Amino acid sequence: MSLPRSLARTLAMARKEGLHIVRDSRSLAMALAVPVMMLVLFGYALTLDVDRIQTLVYDQDQTPQSRELIARFAGSRYFQMLGSVDEYRTIERAINRGRCLLAVVIPKDYGRHLLASQEADVQLLLDGSDSNTASITLAYADALGREVKPTPVRTGVKWMRFTTDIAVAATEIWHRRLSPGEYVKSLFGARDAVMWLSDPLPFLADVLLVPYHAKVRGF
Repeated sequence: MSLPRSLARTLAMARKEGLHIVRDSRSLAMALAVPVMMLVLFGYALTLDVDRIQTLVYDQDQTPQSRELIARFAGSRYFQMLGSVDEYRTIERAINRGRCLLAVVIPKDYGRHLLASQEADVQLLLDGSDSNTASITLAYADALGREVKPTPVRTGVKWMRFTTDIAVAATEIWHRRLSPGEYVKSLFGARDAVMWLSDPLPFLADVLLVPYHAKVRGF
């Protein structure tokens, strides 16, 4: 039984190429090595994940709250902390020279806003030369910043806010990073309180923990 002419030609060509590969050891090695090399490269060497983002910090607040935010960035696998700076010029030079992809600028009133149970803003400066990488970086930083929330409290008597984070406030006043007037002003501007008249237990627990907080925060 004879094979169709097209199939016979295909089999003859396959036999010819097979003999050529067997006789030429270099072609056989390339035929086996190239697929293996591509598997290794695409499986391990090439990745589209954005991590170890070179990050600078400009902390204008210098409070325990700002240092806690910096620690969150340092503890994330997505960010690589390059250090702290004390002016915008250093950030601009680092971004222009490709040494830094992200700069986190913490304003002076960051800790005060958190102490008053208010939202605190942080400035993010990005290298926008690669828009895709910049967008992913912004999403990572925004998600990390949203984890920092003002202390959750219950609506009640405003003047009871004097006991909220009193150890932190006393530490800041002692180190002259916060004035008593600013702290009192922030309390009157708060919309919540730590004590609810029908449920005073959280307030009492907060008062009992004041010496412990004062000790661990270095007052």
